[in-house]
Amino acid sequence: MKNTLRIMFALVLAFGMFACGEKKITEQELTEMEATLLNPDEPVNAEAVPEVVDKFCKFAEQNPDEASAPDWLFKALDLSVNFLEPEKTIEIGEKFVQNYPDNDKSPMVLFVLGSMVYDEQLHDLDKAREMYETILNNYPGSDFVPSVEAALNFLGMTPEEIVKEFEMMQEMDSLSE
Repeated sequence: MKNTLRIMFALVLAFGMFACGEKKITEQELTEMEATLLNPDEPVNAEAVPEVVDKFCKFAEQNPDEASAPDWLFKALDLSVNFLEPEKTIEIGEKFVQNYPDNDKSPMVLFVLGSMVYDEQLHDLDKAREMYETILNNYPGSDFVPSVEAALNFLGMTPEEIVKEFEMMQEMDSLSE
């Protein structure tokens, strides 16, 4: 009798652990979270952003072959770059490019990492340059190539120096006409 109770207890415990496993996230759940977080009538609840970002990433992790997985991961990156630590944004961006290198958004992800994270937030010009060069090397036909070339030309300059450079370029253009 005692052994039977132990076996039953072990089975109940094992079943309970299995039943409490990781819950599969649905797209409907993500859509509702997104609508609540990005309600145009209310300011973004910054405290809710980490949970939403984690859910978006978890969905992509649970469903890597789902057609919408890269879109949810990109939305996580978009929120992360504006509300979270740069390290989290880098993690999401690297996961995106690694898992979806042929996705149309991959060059944009690299550009965001280069410009907004490495250049603006972390002031790591070498890593920013690395992101830009990855775009030029891996995505030479991308619409981001002109932006990347400009970013490389202005890398490390202050906003004032960039404005001065633009003014000089405009002046040279007007003289050549």
